[in-house]
Amino acid sequence: MSRLLITILFNSFVFFFLSQDNHKDSLLIDFHNIKDTSDKISFCIDQGDAHSYSNLDEFCFWYKKAIELAKKTKDKSIIAMLYSYMSYETSANGDMITTAEHIHNGKKYLNDSTPDKYSMRLYNAEADYFNRVEKFDKAIKIYKKLIAKSIEINDTLFLSTSLHNIGISYYKKEDYKSADSLIKEAYRLNSILNYGPFINNNLSMLANISSKNKKYKKALEYNLIAKNRFDSINDLSGMTIVRINMAGSYWVLNKKELAYKSVNDGLKMAKDNKLKRWEWNANKVLSDFYIEDKKYRKALDAYIQYSDLKSSSINQESSTKLESLESELNKKKMEVLEKDKALQQEQIKFQQEQINSEMIKNEKETHFIYFLLFILVLALAFGFFIYNRLKLSNKQKIIIEKQKQKTQLAYEEIEEKNSNINASINYAQRIQNAILPTEKMLSENLKNHFILFKPKDVVSGDFYWNEKANGFTFIAVADCTGHGVPGAIVSVICHNALNRCIKEFKLTSPGEILDKARDLVIQQFEKSDQDVKDGMDISICSINNKTNKLTFAGANNPLWLIRKGKLMVTKGDKQPIGKHQKSTPFTTHSIETESNDIIYLFSDGYVDQFGGVKGKKFMYSPFKKLLLSIYEQPMQEQKQIILERLESWKKDLEQVDDVCVLGMKI
Repeated sequence: MSRLLITILFNSFVFFFLSQDNHKDSLLIDFHNIKDTSDKISFCIDQGDAHSYSNLDEFCFWYKKAIELAKKTKDKSIIAMLYSYMSYETSANGDMITTAEHIHNGKKYLNDSTPDKYSMRLYNAEADYFNRVEKFDKAIKIYKKLIAKSIEINDTLFLSTSLHNIGISYYKKEDYKSADSLIKEAYRLNSILNYGPFINNNLSMLANISSKNKKYKKALEYNLIAKNRFDSINDLSGMTIVRINMAGSYWVLNKKELAYKSVNDGLKMAKDNKLKRWEWNANKVLSDFYIEDKKYRKALDAYIQYSDLKSSSINQESSTKLESLESELNKKKMEVLEKDKALQQEQIKFQQEQINSEMIKNEKETHFIYFLLFILVLALAFGFFIYNRLKLSNKQKIIIEKQKQKTQLAYEEIEEKNSNINASINYAQRIQNAILPTEKMLSENLKNHFILFKPKDVVSGDFYWNEKANGFTFIAVADCTGHGVPGAIVSVICHNALNRCIKEFKLTSPGEILDKARDLVIQQFEKSDQDVKDGMDISICSINNKTNKLTFAGANNPLWLIRKGKLMVTKGDKQPIGKHQKSTPFTTHSIETESNDIIYLFSDGYVDQFGGVKGKKFMYSPFKKLLLSIYEQPMQEQKQIILERLESWKKDLEQVDDVCVLGMKI
């Protein structure tokens, strides 16, 4: 019987390996039939990826073939990329020594001509390696370089990813303050770019950090935002667990009514959607709440529900295992009975035989000799193991020391580049300030006014404009595409277009000025080989210096006028200054003004600012109420109130956009 079983098993293994070899032979035939080397490399990558995180040997077999082919083409960028992918695979399988070798080999093929997308990927793999071996400081140094490079090439997606990853490194180092700042910046970028999955990762980390810092109110705020996002995409599991987690935050903040409602909502969703794990979790939370409220009967009922659900799930998962254990136990009982029977026979035999005491002594001496031999073999094996580990450790140390020297040189180079970039941005700020109207010029042209100008970064995509020409006074507030350095560059182009409209083309009608400015901006961007759709939204007024008549035109932005406690809105056209699917001439509105009328022009940065208890936007309706409550105050006091309200609203949250608000009294 045993021979038959062995034969069957042997034939099964032979068949399995032959079938695997046949499949691999078939793939190799297909590989050799491919003529183009690039196509062969792609074929190898596809076959390797098919075994990713499942069969390391097969993955490495195909990727090594791809590297051999790439070396023949002398395409160093592809070779570096392939080594980075292999490092991720071996790292996931826990082979950190081989991972270090792959990264080292990949770096041999990097040079000044390597495209950023390949070199940055390899350095990211290196940072991931240091995180896995708990060398967090080294990982942080690399992520800093990746952040600087992302800013240099304006790769916002890689920037937000690197900020999130370096935040995780600081979190693992228990530096929660640094982690919080970095994750918030990643969250801000992903919110602007609407990268949904990354936003969820950011919110999760921010909630974890807040809990570590015992800022339960802040943790609740992030959970509320996460709840809205889960609800909007109908993620049933996420919708359920976030409500249960929110209940804990409410309870710590002594909001018991909300805590009970939140956990009961989560319990109902778990029941409706058969999410048993969350159902017993919700019952456990309810039981804890009732105990603290001294409602022991309800606490017992909830705990019974929790215990029954958990026990039921465990029994379902382990029933097969229990049967096998019982079978094994019965088998061992039979073996014990047989051994007992044999022992009884040995005892009878022992009683019948007379054992010579000298033989017993010799047997002990023999056992002692065997014991000494065993200890000697064990010591030799242990010594060999220690020698092998020291050899591997020295090899790895040499590799890391070489990489350390290269890393230090690269770090110093990037630090110098960062210093130059910051100096350039600060000089750009001086240039931008030089093109904005001075306070003296505004006071001469507009008399009673205020201007609130608060860039998000050092330089701004928003700008305000004031000129006096051709018998008219012109005033405008513009919001260019983007913010920071890209927004500032667009603002210079748009500012120049407005100046040309009134000085070169002698235009006075706001609608005609916007029509001409649109043509000039589009002409400027059409010089590029790329399809550039940047431009601006703007509100612009023209005041006749003799008649004091006011005309207005807007590109997406309105004009607000407050007269005797009533706010009147003159809307702009729903089109930007720039490329648009259906461009039409801009409308010029004539506005009959009265003494003490107040005109407000503004960009959308103020109303789009996140803040408040729930972390939502400020919105237009509260902004109207704010202006109506302060319009009778002196203009400079209005500015101060508007600024203080903005700071009070956003609190610890980041400013999301440039802010520009202009008010003038007729």
